[in-house]
Amino acid sequence: MLRKLSILSALVSISALFFSVSSVSAHNTFSESFPSEGQQLTTAPTEWSIIFEKPVPLNSASGTVTNGDGTRTTLSVPRHGATENVIIFDLPAGLSGEISTRWRLVGVDGHVISGRVKFSVQQDSQPQTSSPLPVFTPPVEPEDDEQVAREEIRTALRFINFAAIVLLGGLLFVEIFIAAGSLFTQRGKLTALLSAGSLAIIPIAQFFTFTSDINFEQKGFIGAARDAIELTAGGMHLLRAVSGLLLALIILSIFQSRQMEKPHLVLLGVTSAMYLVSLAYVGHSRSQALPWLGIPTDVLHTASVSVWLGGLIAIVFVVLPKVDPEQGLQTFSRFSYIAKRAVVLIVITGSIQSLRLHGNPISLLSNSHGLLLLLKIALVGFMLWLAYGNEQIVQRFQLSQSGSLTQSRDRLRRASITELLVGLIVILVTAILVNVTPN
Repeated sequence: MLRKLSILSALVSISALFFSVSSVSAHNTFSESFPSEGQQLTTAPTEWSIIFEKPVPLNSASGTVTNGDGTRTTLSVPRHGATENVIIFDLPAGLSGEISTRWRLVGVDGHVISGRVKFSVQQDSQPQTSSPLPVFTPPVEPEDDEQVAREEIRTALRFINFAAIVLLGGLLFVEIFIAAGSLFTQRGKLTALLSAGSLAIIPIAQFFTFTSDINFEQKGFIGAARDAIELTAGGMHLLRAVSGLLLALIILSIFQSRQMEKPHLVLLGVTSAMYLVSLAYVGHSRSQALPWLGIPTDVLHTASVSVWLGGLIAIVFVVLPKVDPEQGLQTFSRFSYIAKRAVVLIVITGSIQSLRLHGNPISLLSNSHGLLLLLKIALVGFMLWLAYGNEQIVQRFQLSQSGSLTQSRDRLRRASITELLVGLIVILVTAILVNVTPN
């Protein structure tokens, strides 16, 4: 089985090198609409033109129009105008009264951006294409229940995905570097299987969610799925699902062998790297400034968080219940040595990502993404303060070994659980941040 996994992993890695990656920026910006916002027409338009600041893949665009009588119509797939920055929808005949149109795009990172344009037709005449008017219209964020529900689903899926990465990564780190045998305990085995299973299933669910945004109502699942795969986000969701499946098979192979062999370590390293890279491709690391720097920085950041937070989870809930107080304190001591270096990487990579997304620190106060990022930084700072307290307990144990070992271990455990709860909030904030545009 191990040899088959090696071949399969190699094939997936090679195919990933040739994977088609779109160069279109994820967060496109609405510029103008014809008809424009608030425009009053005396003849019903036959076309609706929308201009964006960047090229728009047609298979990512969809639109609807609501007539004055409340009839809602899903528009046909648009076509490009004079440039790929312009998309044109054909409008149904007989529009009159207060008209509301809605456009929606799915970026290469899987983020949905949309807006509405409202205009009015005062009387029916022979339809004609509306004359372009150079009027700038700011984007209007959708507020309907369907969109809110989808955002909640996306956030929940990302939270579970990030949590599974942290859990499995931390457990494997502890098994390899801190406490051999942790993976094969009852809790360790259950944690590994549930996490690995989630890493395979969640990307599939994300792919279906992504597909439903690709004009699903008109194209049907097959057509929408085909268009989704042609976009970077859809393909990366599938690549991540395959990588997750490989990780699950590798974990099963380790349990069958009842030991972690060198080939297992190589396969875990290659497959985990594929998973983290494909994850970075559906976030701001790919869609914002300097993606060549953002992708590897994001991979290092996620791996470092897994070592720190995931390793702490594994020690508190898997290792400590199986060892005596003195062994528990020694385990914390070994973990602390590596965790401090992981924290340094977290701070460095986090700073790089923040500068990429917000070149001017003042911009952190000017939008939702910046405010959420400040909240995340504050929570991480609180975690570092808790970790410093744990470090003091470990140092006192190393220097004097005075006091009750059981009391010292219990204090470490209580403080660590508080640290972990804050860490879960950080993961939730991160899941929300992924879907919020930095500018």
